[in-house]
Amino acid sequence: MRYAAALTALASLTLCAPQPARAKCRSWSVTTVPAHGARKVPTNVKLLLVVFSFAQQQTVARALGSCSLASGAHRVPLKVSVLPASKRSYRNLYLSLEPRGRLRPNRRYRLRLGGSRQALRPPLDRIVRKLSRYAFRTGAGPDLKAPRRPQRPFAARYSFRRLGCGPAESIDFKLKPLADDRTPAQRIKLRLEVVEKQQRAAHSFALLLPPPWSPGQAGLGHGMCSGNFRLARGAVYTIRVRAVDHAGNASPPSPAITVAVPAVP
Repeated sequence: MRYAAALTALASLTLCAPQPARAKCRSWSVTTVPAHGARKVPTNVKLLLVVFSFAQQQTVARALGSCSLASGAHRVPLKVSVLPASKRSYRNLYLSLEPRGRLRPNRRYRLRLGGSRQALRPPLDRIVRKLSRYAFRTGAGPDLKAPRRPQRPFAARYSFRRLGCGPAESIDFKLKPLADDRTPAQRIKLRLEVVEKQQRAAHSFALLLPPPWSPGQAGLGHGMCSGNFRLARGAVYTIRVRAVDHAGNASPPSPAITVAVPAVP
């Protein structure tokens, strides 16, 4: 899956190493939406944080501690929530950081983390260090308008690849360009609304994901080392896509696609 290629490359050498070397594994990655250094961010922004790490998700979440956004003396506390997508993800932790107040326009804000950092072990110390440098600049005001409805995904296919340290399994599809009045097209988040049917049971999932690594490419599943979802063998998946801007405004859902995962890959 193309959008997971960067994470796969990051961790592949460590995972394939002999067992003594694996004990020192420090592979990790942090994705922030909006990106570090973003400009003209709406004052009602909702942040998305995706952490890839071999540490336990609960440990990562606790390491972040209480946090806020600060611009000079102005501080806005953040409500930190672990998103449901984390439960079926493959080594990814999805966090929502929602300001408990309105940010001021045309100001530079930095992420301020609470809690002690002295006892943090790798890779948590590096994750926290990177997040402590995160900053963006707000625009003139809030964004109250949702993005346009995405067109129906196309060229959907199931993919399974046996790799040196584990399989990569995904449902990949393509999207027509997304559009929003305030958030750049390449920065629009995706919310996948998924229905998983297995024999007589059906389960629904909603996954809020960062913008795809490659424009127009998206998917459900995982690479060798990480990904947004663990597919079930023999299940049939119905997928709809919503576009989500920096303020959390969501478009109407796209028409659905349906893809079957074979019982034996």
